[in-house]
Amino acid sequence: MSYMKLFSLCGISYLSLVSWTSNNWLMIWYFMEISLVLFMSLMTLGKSYSVVEVMIKYYIIQVFFSLLFLIFMIFVLFNLSIASSWFILLFMMIKMGLFPFHFWLISIMGKLDWVSFLTMSTLLKLIPLLMVYFIVSVVSFYLILFSSLIFGSLGGINNMSLQKMMGYSSMVNLCWILYSLGVSFLTFWLYLGGYFCMMLWFCMLMNYVNVFYINQFKLMNSYLSVKMVLFLVMLSIVGFPPFLGFMIKWLVITNLWFMNMKLLIFMMIFFSVFSIYFYLQIFFMVMMIYSNWCKWYSLELSNLSGLSILLLMSYLSGFLIY
Repeated sequence: MSYMKLFSLCGISYLSLVSWTSNNWLMIWYFMEISLVLFMSLMTLGKSYSVVEVMIKYYIIQVFFSLLFLIFMIFVLFNLSIASSWFILLFMMIKMGLFPFHFWLISIMGKLDWVSFLTMSTLLKLIPLLMVYFIVSVVSFYLILFSSLIFGSLGGINNMSLQKMMGYSSMVNLCWILYSLGVSFLTFWLYLGGYFCMMLWFCMLMNYVNVFYINQFKLMNSYLSVKMVLFLVMLSIVGFPPFLGFMIKWLVITNLWFMNMKLLIFMMIFFSVFSIYFYLQIFFMVMMIYSNWCKWYSLELSNLSGLSILLLMSYLSGFLIY
C-alpha cells in the first residue's frame, strides 16, 4: 500500500471518529466534506479500469446532496421548516445507499479497487449514521429498513461481481448496524468493529488474489487454502455460527428481545438468512466447478442451487429449534 493511500485511510478514519464526538451540525458537515475529498484522492490511486467515470458519478451525487443537506440543516437551525428533518433523513439515506436509493452505490462499488471498496462500505457510512441517530428514533425505522433487508438479501443472488454482491450484503448489515445503534452505543461499536474486521479480512484476501468476479476463481486453482479461508470469512459475514458475525448479531438479537421486539427479530433473521444462499452458491461454484481437482464438470447449476437451498433450510430450522 502506498503512503498516499495510507494517509487517505487514516484521514478518513480520524474524521469519521472525531465527528461522533461533536454535536455541532456544521462541524459534522465539514468533516463529511473533507472525508469526501480524501476518498476522491483514494480512488485516484486505485487500479480500477474506470476511475474517471466512478469519480465523476460519485462526486456529483455526493456534492449535490451535501449542498441540499447544508440548506435544510440551516432551515432546522433557524426553525424555518417543520419537514426539514425528514429531508435531511432522506439525503442521509441516499448517501448510505439504503433502499430505494441503492442503485448508484451498487454501480459504483462494482468498479472500485478493494481498498476503496472497504472504505466506502464501512468508514464513509459513520457520519451519515450519526446524522440519522440525531434525527429519528432508529428502532422505529421499520419500513425503510425492512425494504433494505429484503432487497439486500435478494439482490446478490446470481450476481457474478463480488463487489456488487458484497454491496447488497452491506445493505443487510447496515440495517443491523442501525438497529444496534438504536439499542445502545456499546452494542453499535461492538457490531461495527466486528463488521469492519470481517470486511477487512475479506478485502485483504481479494486484494491478495486480485479477484473481482466469481469466474476469476478458476485462474487460482492452486490456492485451496485461500478459498477455504475466504469461505469461512463469508460465513462469518452472513452470521453463520460460531463465527464473529454470529456473535455480534446475537448480541443485537438479545438486546432487541429484552425490548420486546420479537416480530422485528424474526423478520431480521428471516431475510438475513436469505443472503446465505448466494454465499453457498459461490462456495459450490468455486470449490467444484472452478477447480481442476474436481471431476464433476457435468453437474448442472440447478443441482448446486438445490443443494444450497437444502443447506440453507437445515441451517434455518436448526437455528429456530435452538
